[in-house]
Amino acid sequence: MMRYLLPLSVLIAISVSLTGCYNAVESALYNGNYENAFESALQKLKNERKRDEYLAIAEKAYNKVLSEEKYRIERLKNNGDPSDWGQIFDIYLSMEHRQNTAEPYLPLYYNDGREANFPTFNYINVIEEARQNAAEYHYQTAQQMLAQPYKEAARDAYYELDKINRYYNQYKDKTALKYQAKEKGTNHILLDFKQAYNVVLPPNFLDVISEYNYERYVDDWSRLYRTWTDTFEYDMAILVTVEGVDISPEHVKEIHFHEEKEVQDGTQPLVDAEGNYVVDSLGHIIQVPKYKTLYCHVTEWEQNKSARIFSSFEIYDNRYQQKVVNHRIEDNTYFSNNYASANGHIEILDNDLRYKLNKRPLPFPNNFEMIMQTSENLKQQIARAINQYDDVLASL
Repeated sequence: MMRYLLPLSVLIAISVSLTGCYNAVESALYNGNYENAFESALQKLKNERKRDEYLAIAEKAYNKVLSEEKYRIERLKNNGDPSDWGQIFDIYLSMEHRQNTAEPYLPLYYNDGREANFPTFNYINVIEEARQNAAEYHYQTAQQMLAQPYKEAARDAYYELDKINRYYNQYKDKTALKYQAKEKGTNHILLDFKQAYNVVLPPNFLDVISEYNYERYVDDWSRLYRTWTDTFEYDMAILVTVEGVDISPEHVKEIHFHEEKEVQDGTQPLVDAEGNYVVDSLGHIIQVPKYKTLYCHVTEWEQNKSARIFSSFEIYDNRYQQKVVNHRIEDNTYFSNNYASANGHIEILDNDLRYKLNKRPLPFPNNFEMIMQTSENLKQQIARAINQYDDVLASL
């Protein structure tokens, strides 16, 4: 039978690679990275040449980190601080995860028959104890916060109750308490629209600009209302006041001009300076292009009308009876129509002018129609202002 021998360089490369892997695992152990050392060594146990070495590292790393975590749990419990139960819960989960990683390999033996020491425990009860205590800590903390008269405390209570989700989906009356905390911690804001006494607006203009989803521009701790209720106390108020409207006169501008273009109009004999025909080498009279100029008279009309609306955006803090924001909003809208007529050679006109020839004068929109055209952009500007001052609206 023919034997196949690996080249010496390949054997050396394999040896160096194996040594490098072992050194990396060993380095993780001695650098205190026990978790990495344990998991890496466990994966390398198939390497028969260094099996005992890897097993020793896995055993040492496992017990080292286990000892450290037991000490941490003991120290945290001795502190007597209920806020530590979340850490204890995390440590128990880490211990259980490591044990679950090791169990498929157990029992493990060294080449001389000794069984490696990988202690195992039933973590169910201690994990459940830590889970219950951690959840109860957040629950009791939230109740204490809710007992305070401050919005900030109510918001903190909401977040404390939210932390219970890590341990239980349903826990006591957590859902009802979260609703209570949400209501108590929310800023209630009246959004009102008015017009200055001397401003004339379309009858439904304010209704139109109020019917917009401004809610999506506010913080979760802010709630907008459109209707004033005497029996309800609003924390803040946003007042949008249309303070002025400027509408230009209807303007029609008439422009007269003519276009001209030189085009070829057949051919004619070429003559020299003395008026003699010029011929080619065969004696034929040379023909050259003959040009003529075409004209077209154009009348163009421009219809224009514009409207400008001025508004104020003010935020009042009703709790302290003071104005905290004074923001200005301005919007413009335009009516424009261009049309034209032409006499002469229309074909020489460019496409833009030809397009205007097909257009006709339009009736000017009335003042109310011009004002209504500003409503859509005005709503966008109000929304941007609400978003810009969102931190003010959500302030406590």
